[in-house]
Amino acid sequence: MELDRSAILRPELLDDALQGLAGEVAMTLSASSGADPASILTTFLTMFGNAVGRQPHVQFYGHDERAGLYTLIVGKWARGRKGTAYNAVQKLFLTAEPEWANNRIETGLQSPEAMIEMVADGPYTDPRLLIKEDEFGRFIATMGTNRRFPAQMRTAYDGSVLSRKRVRAQPLISKWHSISLLGMITPGELIALQKLSGGLESRILYVYSAPARKTNTDPFSDMDDEAYLAEKVKSAINTAWDNILSGAGPITAALAEIRGIAPNTKFPIDDDVMDNWRDEIAARIEALADEIGPDYERYTARGQTHVIRLALAYALADGASEIGWEHINAAMALWQYCAHSARIIFSVPDNPKPRIDPVQTGKVFDFLLDLHQSAKTEADQWATTLEITKSVLSNNHPAGPILDDLMEQGLVESHKAKASGKGRPPIEYRAVVVTELVR
Repeated sequence: MELDRSAILRPELLDDALQGLAGEVAMTLSASSGADPASILTTFLTMFGNAVGRQPHVQFYGHDERAGLYTLIVGKWARGRKGTAYNAVQKLFLTAEPEWANNRIETGLQSPEAMIEMVADGPYTDPRLLIKEDEFGRFIATMGTNRRFPAQMRTAYDGSVLSRKRVRAQPLISKWHSISLLGMITPGELIALQKLSGGLESRILYVYSAPARKTNTDPFSDMDDEAYLAEKVKSAINTAWDNILSGAGPITAALAEIRGIAPNTKFPIDDDVMDNWRDEIAARIEALADEIGPDYERYTARGQTHVIRLALAYALADGASEIGWEHINAAMALWQYCAHSARIIFSVPDNPKPRIDPVQTGKVFDFLLDLHQSAKTEADQWATTLEITKSVLSNNHPAGPILDDLMEQGLVESHKAKASGKGRPPIEYRAVVVTELVR
């Protein structure tokens, strides 16, 4: 059986995350495209939330939270199939919401001024904007050279007013913007650039993309399922707008049709969900953050915000009249996947722990996986520190900290070998392989 390192590292996507239309899209398009269902799921929810717009929203800790998401798909160049996931989902929206799909997705954004100009208040401006960055490293580098850019991206996520001063004209102002972000990057690039992200770390949903190496996907399939899925997406968007406009007057409704600005409508939440949020849901979110660990706190700090925004997106996609427990459980399951993804991606701990080179860590893990695969007996699966150093590492990369880190993650185990003579018996290591996760 071929061992797939990516499949072993990949977090488990719980069944609860595959709720309703979003789950149906994820599983159907994953089967037809070969892309990771987690990548398709988060890509769909990000695009759907932006297509619906700034409204509806829920009031959460005194702040209006919409279904706007910042999502980053992280995977290897070709193996991650990040672009494949996006292309499969985009086809649905080209049919379901063609005006938005053709005109409100921007790639290669160069400045915060350009972003604000695209969503500035005006009689014919559509305030929806999905920033799509296939080369997210370029986007981070651009933010690093423009000190206003990270701040404006944080403001856009929070839904606060965006403004841009102009020398010989009135300033541009955007009060009604609905800006989402969908980026793609490899793990190594992201680790190298993480210090330049300008405080966006906690606002991003990280998705580790690792589709199966071997699939039954027909590369020449016509993907007939797209037509009926596109109709379902169109119906869900229309239902969301119908619910928003049901109590609006004719002038408000007309403005909404022209500019995509919905009236200030609060989306209902099931009473039982609200009554149990603090004691049950918030407690589960905090427990997950504790499980991920303090070294990764900056990636899990906004867990409650992510869960309520995801729950709203799930509910809207289902055409539901309120956020129910099924949507909360779906959001919790997806947030768990994203939180564990962040831990895997950023597996270089902060000080005072020694810095560990992720490339060398990967080499050690791959070496032990190869031993596991080629071993004829159980004894052949094990290797000493000296053997690992000679086979994989140089003197500049000690094996001890790397092996300790892999053991912390549950990816490697150790034992004392039988002594062959005088002296202490050596410590041996082998990869921990869970058969159910090997594809």
